[in-house]
Amino acid sequence: MTISLFHGDDTAASRNNLFTLKQKQVEIRELNGEKITPKDFETILGTESLFGEEALLIENLFSRTRSKDKEACIELLKNYQGHRTILCWDKKALTKATTAKLPKTWKIIESKPPAILFAFLDAFKPGNHAQARTLLVELRKNSDDGLIFVMLSRHVISLIQAQSATTLKLPPWQIGKLKAQASLWTEGALIHVLDELHRIDLQIKTGITKLDQGSQLDILLLSVLG
Repeated sequence: MTISLFHGDDTAASRNNLFTLKQKQVEIRELNGEKITPKDFETILGTESLFGEEALLIENLFSRTRSKDKEACIELLKNYQGHRTILCWDKKALTKATTAKLPKTWKIIESKPPAILFAFLDAFKPGNHAQARTLLVELRKNSDDGLIFVMLSRHVISLIQAQSATTLKLPPWQIGKLKAQASLWTEGALIHVLDELHRIDLQIKTGITKLDQGSQLDILLLSVLG
């Protein structure tokens, strides 16, 4: 019996890691971790094929909205003593507090964004178009456009929060960096950037534009950092 948990902000890399292990399974059964009930989950865990060849893939159980059903399902999984291979995949990075509570026998694989992505986010400053674009071009060689887009959107939200009285649940050094970077922007300018990111996301999802996320980001950099 092996239980592997794949998570992380780099969703594409996390998916690839899952796919590699998934290919090795003879038979696999997929479960929606966001909707499964403890009763159904207990039945599935307790029913194994004679040769134990059926693996289980459970998606988004740990990132499910907090509830008694969620906690009950996680406990069932933590106490599982069967022979199946179980693969868990979650759409976002889990906290260390969450993973620390899991059995030491589990294989926990976190896919983190590359260091150059954080350099790009740090370079997202007014008047810094040249450096930010250079980093974006290099970043796009090996990173998914969707990841870059999501991380930039989160970063802009954090900068807006750093300008307000919002309490950020981050280490002091990180809060200091955000406040310093946020001070280079007006609140209106950051809100404009966030609005533009929302607009781009909507256009891509509705097929209004033929430009991909990376190309749209390139245009946005020139518009707001030039």
